[in-house]
Amino acid sequence: MLFFAALLGCQSPDGALRAVDVQLGETIPNVLEARYEADAAGESWVRWGYSEDALTHETAHRTMSPGAMEHLVVGPASGRTVFVQLVTQPDGGDEETSAVVSLDVPVAPSGLPRLYAEGTPGDEGLLLTAILSLDSGWVILTNAEGEIAWYMPLAYQEITSSVQVSLDGEALLVLLQDAFDNVTGTELLRVGWDGVLIERTKLPSGHHDFVELADGRIAWIQDETITMEIDGEQRPVIGDAIQVTEQGGEAQQDAEPIFSLFDYHTPSATCQHQQSPISWQDKTALDWSHLNSLTYDAQTDRFFAVSHFLDSVYVISASDGALIDEVNPYVDYRMVMGGKPWSHPHSSWMRDGELLMFDNGMHHEPQVSRVARYTYDEERREMTQTWEYNHPNNGFAVALGDAHPTPSGNILIAWSPFGQIAEVNDAKEVVWTLETEAGAGIGRARWVTELP
Repeated sequence: MLFFAALLGCQSPDGALRAVDVQLGETIPNVLEARYEADAAGESWVRWGYSEDALTHETAHRTMSPGAMEHLVVGPASGRTVFVQLVTQPDGGDEETSAVVSLDVPVAPSGLPRLYAEGTPGDEGLLLTAILSLDSGWVILTNAEGEIAWYMPLAYQEITSSVQVSLDGEALLVLLQDAFDNVTGTELLRVGWDGVLIERTKLPSGHHDFVELADGRIAWIQDETITMEIDGEQRPVIGDAIQVTEQGGEAQQDAEPIFSLFDYHTPSATCQHQQSPISWQDKTALDWSHLNSLTYDAQTDRFFAVSHFLDSVYVISASDGALIDEVNPYVDYRMVMGGKPWSHPHSSWMRDGELLMFDNGMHHEPQVSRVARYTYDEERREMTQTWEYNHPNNGFAVALGDAHPTPSGNILIAWSPFGQIAEVNDAKEVVWTLETEAGAGIGRARWVTELP
């Protein structure tokens, strides 16, 4: 039952907390909108929970100034009754609270696949990921129990391969692609926690991944195509570039990239995956490099980009786009200490000297997907495998896949085609799992521990 503002009488004797109003969000009902009038400067926050006697969650503390104030409460689960209390602490004064209000959060939309969770993750917060389906994809936040706490439906044939929290913590950044047209259909959405679209950036021929930079610009992967003679005929060959552009508006299709693989390599087919033509702009083309992952290391000002088919990690200067290094366990680098090289991987965590790889294992025998951590020495040209974890049922992820460290030091693994996520500790113990209904894949996954 929803109690209206008249029942939210302020418990503060001096009236520093007035006109309190808490409502379900208009776009996403799970996101509560708490408003009040403040008479003094200080800070304010919201306590909430699933029992009036156990308000165990808190929003971030905000600076309070006299006048109208608002908090967004992100985290209440679909289908639950949530209890909410506004809290203020004027400068030099005591904590003041509103009355506790209860609201019934509606059940999740019927099109959302059910989620099944087991175990206890190493961190508090919400899991950010995507449900992958051509019919009804979703961006979601879920709690440790597998309950939906935030959702954004995707249109028919829309897919997302990368979702991140913005650097300022005020929004989610969602890379959207048309499943059959990334030339004109790729865009980056900046979506507020309330579910309202803030900004749209067109990224022509963009795909797979992006990174937000400290100055607000976006670095992203873009298809590039050249025509070259192959087996006696002229054939289009798809390579990749990295573009950097301002958020908002539309990037130019023919803008000069900061980095292009064609500047450093002449395309050649090294495996059957590159030799199979794919449909591209009403033609068939050879998919040569297939960059699928992009990260940025602020300490060294370097981009790291993974080529799925070339098995290379490209280390690139973010300032001028120069290629600093190509880390490849089959070319120039050698594995030491008995480690196993990757085969057609993905990665969401790459730093100078250390790589965490989701190894799809497309050329392994047998084909078993795994996650492996490596260190590499740029001068000695050596790589060392320091940790690995195979799919527990020897599963083979033919596409996608993700691995990322959690704040507590565990590894969060997305076995994408199987619709499974597992959190694994250093001892290779599974501490938490999340699984979707049959038929629903899963995207990259992150724990979000800092919420509004």
